[in-house]
Amino acid sequence: IDFGRVRTGEVVSRTIALHNTSDSPMVVLGTQTSCGCLWLDYDKRSVPRGEKMAVEINFDSAGYTYFVPRAFYITTNLSSEAKKLVVVATME
Repeated sequence: IDFGRVRTGEVVSRTIALHNTSDSPMVVLGTQTSCGCLWLDYDKRSVPRGEKMAVEINFDSAGYTYFVPRAFYITTNLSSEAKKLVVVATME
């Protein structure tokens, strides 16, 4: 997920959609981020089959320079493995 060019000290966010393509309801069991500069906001409700859930990804760029790659992980009831997503930003 590319945040593009970000000014140092700026807090930016992007929203992605998690789409439940399984035959069972999906529940986010937990999230983990690679640093305190990244946090996720999402609805804690169950997502029925075929529906989507919005996840807001927030990044606080304070103290960062150059190119910033950061990772976050989302664990659901549909898999024992967390899904890894990577956030990148180029600092101005």
